[in-house]
Amino acid sequence: MTQLYSLTIKDGAFHFWPILDEAVEHVLPVKWIGQNTVRTDDDLSKSDCGPACVAMWLGYRGLTVSVDDVSRVTGKAPGYTYTIFADLDKAANYYGLDLVHQLGTLTLSLIKSEIDARRPAIALAHYPSLPERFDTKYALSHWILIIGYDGETFFYNDPYWPTEFDGATIPISAAQLLKALQNVAINGNTPMQGAIEKVQ
Repeated sequence: MTQLYSLTIKDGAFHFWPILDEAVEHVLPVKWIGQNTVRTDDDLSKSDCGPACVAMWLGYRGLTVSVDDVSRVTGKAPGYTYTIFADLDKAANYYGLDLVHQLGTLTLSLIKSEIDARRPAIALAHYPSLPERFDTKYALSHWILIIGYDGETFFYNDPYWPTEFDGATIPISAAQLLKALQNVAINGNTPMQGAIEKVQ
């Protein structure tokens, strides 16, 4: 169902990413936006993975905003070190997106149902538990945007990577995703946590 291509990364190892077959119906066309790129519109904080996920979601809804735009409307000071759901919800609401906090209730089946309804989902992942990582030394929790699935494989956009080539549509098995959602408890966070869109 998928084809593979390879690329060489900095340490000289080969890294394989899937090219999605057009027959895969459960992957949303959400454009990747990074949190720490060569652009100058994501510099308010180095820890703005949450606002980057909101910016991607807003882009999917047809509204172009920068990571810094989203960060500013959270009300957090420049250089902030983390965001919680309330920060993301405040920013999303400002731009007309109403989120619902899933605190211990972001199950894989719920994520699939959201994707089926053409809506992505924000998830709080234990970064070291993700199989593909830009920063192997970072050991805390990290917001990602889940944009699709194909059977027992999920796909997500990770804003931590510096380029779309690396950070967009990353595959992760259901078992690996479940582990990443559960292991945020290591950092003192509630497992199975994230956000979905509030539907009237």
